[in-house]
Amino acid sequence: MNAVNPRRWQALIVLAAAQFMVIMDTSIIGVALPDMQRDLGFSPDALQWVFNAYVIAFGGLLLLGGRLSDLFGARRIFTVVAAHAQTRVVGARRRGRPGSAGPGHSERAHPRVRRAREIP
Repeated sequence: MNAVNPRRWQALIVLAAAQFMVIMDTSIIGVALPDMQRDLGFSPDALQWVFNAYVIAFGGLLLLGGRLSDLFGARRIFTVVAAHAQTRVVGARRRGRPGSAGPGHSERAHPRVRRAREIP
């Protein structure tokens, strides 16, 4: 008889969380489509192409990551990707880009706040 792995439930939770993240990622595009249409003047047909292009690029990168993991090892690829993402986040915060918690964010995002602080 085959022994049941006691960590199977942990694996199921990780897989379910990964699937949830994939669905959330594609849902974010659906939420942003009306703003894209308004700001960029896209037609409804063009919006469908935006969504399709995003999903195809996302799927292609998942396939590339899987193939690289097969060639070089999953742990090594995960470490490289995680380190790269962390470096990008820290760099964005240090530069104070909008959407980050870096210095100067409120002044760039809200010009009225900057003008109010300059007035004695």
